[in-house]
Amino acid sequence: MLKSISTFAAVLLTLGAGSVLPTSAATSVERAGLNVEVAHQLPTPHTKPGKDTGSGNSDAARSCKQGGYLDRFDATTGNAFITAGACVAHAAAGGVQATITLVATSYPCASDPGLSCWGVVVGSGLLPATPVAVFGPELATEPAHVDQSGAVNAEVQIPCTYSQQANFFAVAYVMGTTRISSRDVHPPCPPVG
Repeated sequence: MLKSISTFAAVLLTLGAGSVLPTSAATSVERAGLNVEVAHQLPTPHTKPGKDTGSGNSDAARSCKQGGYLDRFDATTGNAFITAGACVAHAAAGGVQATITLVATSYPCASDPGLSCWGVVVGSGLLPATPVAVFGPELATEPAHVDQSGAVNAEVQIPCTYSQQANFFAVAYVMGTTRISSRDVHPPCPPVG
């Protein structure tokens, strides 16, 4: 269900990939040209984030290469990795990593199969049973919740009515009130007249 940013009260938001938003009751944030008033009164769960879905740290280390570190975070601090080497070193030391990605792929809208929608949010190492939020121009939505294993894979159902230059990003929890955000992506489909 899509909601206007001006009326979306309890949302998750970060300033950029790996930067953590302060946990005050309300914060005004500008990101991707959006000025968003955010109220985040969410409980602090006492569970730990899910394990990386790979078969071990060598898989996590391999996934850091060829730009993969840009979508990976330290699951306990929410800090982004600045280089592939830092990501590999974290994995080699046994560190748990988290990922969140908004994939720009289009498909028929669930509400009207004659229209096109886009967006799939994919993540792992996230805090179980917490919402994932997606933001864009005049858009704030919670299309999915993280499962008990700390993973999410869900269609976002963003209508193909936005400019192809518009920025969208996903936000998820990794530990308590620590959040991570995906890289900005643009709609893959031309907007409908």
